[in-house]
Amino acid sequence: MFLRGEKGISYQYTDDDGNVTDGVTKADVDRVEVSWRGLILRNWHNKEVFVADPNTGDLTLKGTIEAEAGKIGGWEINEHSLTSVPMTDNGKTFAGI
Repeated sequence: MFLRGEKGISYQYTDDDGNVTDGVTKADVDRVEVSWRGLILRNWHNKEVFVADPNTGDLTLKGTIEAEAGKIGGWEINEHSLTSVPMTDNGKTFAGI
């Protein structure tokens, strides 16, 4: 659980043995927002660079994404390639980036 306060972000952590730890992280809380609007991270210029909208399920990222593996939009991310299963349109195979 995280709560935003004047001293930073308060948190409570429970480890695998059930031990509970409370603390306060001295973070720049003006750059981190957890609210009904979702999770929002801002850069040093106060511009939103990460927005997770709980109402729509949309995730907006502004900047560079680096990945060695994963999937995005039907594309497979590998360490040295980006591939997709070929699609067909009227019997013609095509792919594009």
